[in-house]
Amino acid sequence: MRKYGLLIILMVLASYLRFSKLDNRGLFTDEKFTLLNANGIWVGGGNQQEMFNKPFFTPQDFWAPKNIKDYFEAIAHSDFGTHIVYNGILHYWMQLFGNSDYSVRFLSALFSLLTVAVVYLFSLKVFQSKTVAFLSGLLLALDPLNIAQSHIARSYTLSFLLVILATYYFIEIFTGLYWDTGVMG
Repeated sequence: MRKYGLLIILMVLASYLRFSKLDNRGLFTDEKFTLLNANGIWVGGGNQQEMFNKPFFTPQDFWAPKNIKDYFEAIAHSDFGTHIVYNGILHYWMQLFGNSDYSVRFLSALFSLLTVAVVYLFSLKVFQSKTVAFLSGLLLALDPLNIAQSHIARSYTLSFLLVILATYYFIEIFTGLYWDTGVMG
């Protein structure tokens, strides 16, 4: 328990900052584009022509299930900065947890929280110092931009998590190759 005590403190603090008030405002335009893409709907409704000739349509008509082709075409025709991996994860996330403002944003907050943990563990491994690891994690946990990004349903927090993981694995591969060649021992 003592080994991970600082990490637990970071995770509690970061959780509070990321998960509280996720639904204190409605979804803004970019988040709506993400929801459309994640559900295989083109922005502008290009793949929902059947609704244009109706005098009215229901939410069930609008959110009718789409196939994988619709999903990829929605990304190709109307993606505005999110990436396909995040949209795919969000698609299944919404099937499990619904599409409330809180639920949709929770995924970004979760990726952000995981990033705090990864930064702490990454720093601990690289610098062999609990102080450096705690400060690294604390800076990320308290970073206003990172907190703000965790409160919107966009791919930024997943991208940052993947960059940190890629950096860690690059260092692991590089140092393993470097040490294994006999250059350093």
